[in-house]
Amino acid sequence: MPDTAPACFFAVLVSMEFDYSTRIKVAITFLLTVLLAGNLRQLKDAATFDFSFIGKDPISLYEKRFEALRKALPAHGVVSGSRASLCHLQLS
Repeated sequence: MPDTAPACFFAVLVSMEFDYSTRIKVAITFLLTVLLAGNLRQLKDAATFDFSFIGKDPISLYEKRFEALRKALPAHGVVSGSRASLCHLQLS
C-alpha cells in the first residue's frame, strides 16, 4: 500500500481548494489573531510598568520647592508688586 500522505501541513493546504468566502474567513481569523496577540503583549508590558519614578522627575522636584509659598499666598487673587516696594522690603 503506497503512502499517499503529504510531507507537510502546507502541502495539505495547497492541495485543498478553498472557495473565496473560506479564504476571506481564514484571512480575517489570522488577522484578528495577530492583532490580539500584539495587544495582549502590550497589555502585559503595561501591567509590569514601573511607576516609582513619578514625582521624582526634575519638573516635579522644582515645583515642590514652592509648596510652602503656595500655602502662604491667597487661594484666589493676584499678588503683585512694584520695583519700589521690593526695594522697600529689602531695606526693612
